[in-house]
Amino acid sequence: MEQYKNLSGTSPVTGFSIESSYIDVQYADSAVYRYSHITPGRDHVERMKDLARRGQGLAAYISANIYGYEPTVFGFQPKKKSTQH
Repeated sequence: MEQYKNLSGTSPVTGFSIESSYIDVQYADSAVYRYSHITPGRDHVERMKDLARRGQGLAAYISANIYGYEPTVFGFQPKKKSTQH
């Protein structure tokens, strides 16, 4: 998984992995979503790959354009809550 540059400083995206027919996107809560040429489609995925490489605009693009698609979700590892004493 490659670290997302997060040039805006406000993105919930922390990492990504690009393959020929899909992109995996990791979020701050450790959830990893796979977006493929099948769902949500080649055009969206290729645009997402470009934004991931640039390090800016990926989460905004997903929020604006990928709503309603069902990506594959895997690798979810919720962060442990710290206990204060």
